[in-house]
Amino acid sequence: MLQTLRAMQTRTNTLSELQIEVRRITPEIAAQLLEGMPLNRRISERHVASLVRSMKSGAWKEDAGDPVRLNTEGQLIDGQHRMWAVIESGCSFSFVVISGIDSSTQMIMDTGRRRTLADLLRMRGEASPRELAGIISFCAGWLEEGMVQRTGQRHTAPTIPEGIALLEAHPGLREHLLAGRSVAVKIKGGAARWGILHYALFAINEDDAELFFELIKTGENLTSGSPILALRRRLLDDAVSQSKLRAREYTALVFKAWNAYREGRDVKVLSWKPGGATQEKYPTPV
Repeated sequence: MLQTLRAMQTRTNTLSELQIEVRRITPEIAAQLLEGMPLNRRISERHVASLVRSMKSGAWKEDAGDPVRLNTEGQLIDGQHRMWAVIESGCSFSFVVISGIDSSTQMIMDTGRRRTLADLLRMRGEASPRELAGIISFCAGWLEEGMVQRTGQRHTAPTIPEGIALLEAHPGLREHLLAGRSVAVKIKGGAARWGILHYALFAINEDDAELFFELIKTGENLTSGSPILALRRRLLDDAVSQSKLRAREYTALVFKAWNAYREGRDVKVLSWKPGGATQEKYPTPV
């Protein structure tokens, strides 16, 4: 009991020595803090780019972020990504700054679980929040680069505010996700992936897309040479394979089959070569 009281007293004394203030941090001040920073974890360029987008777009909320933390020497020990983002965005923001923290506490910083887009969608009462977050992320990549690929391969994942804004701008993603789930039940591949494919192809021709997806699901009355039959065979093989197609390859095959279907071309074996001497460009659905 006595040891517990002593520990509590020591903690109280330590907390009383901290200085907490709101400081306006300009790119110049951020550069000074980074210059005097002791050894820290490796910078994530993707995370910095995400923060820069938020700051430039006006989505950054000064009162919603974690505090910037300085040790007893006044050196930055938590907040380096935000400081780099301030510099790269050219913006100035107010931050809660806590000074006088023992540097040894750095080992337990950022060890908690951060909220994800799926977490926020769940809090907003959305159905299937993880799958909905998936189709939002796929949609961000599709709108940015015209490719459907897994987040992190090339395009930067949307921030939570960006993801919510994208859903508000494209509310039909919910219905496309439902349609995608009905395909994934038959073919595998994931509801979010099929949902964004449904979104992309319905934007081109709703009637053709409706029949295209129905034939993918059922395989009914498909003749030899049908690109949809070739696609089904390839994707059903992938569903039981130990080495799965990447999202980029998977969706390229779907778009190749779609283009052949729309053009009335026969396809016996469906393939796509993303590299090598005979590399193919990622197909654009038409």
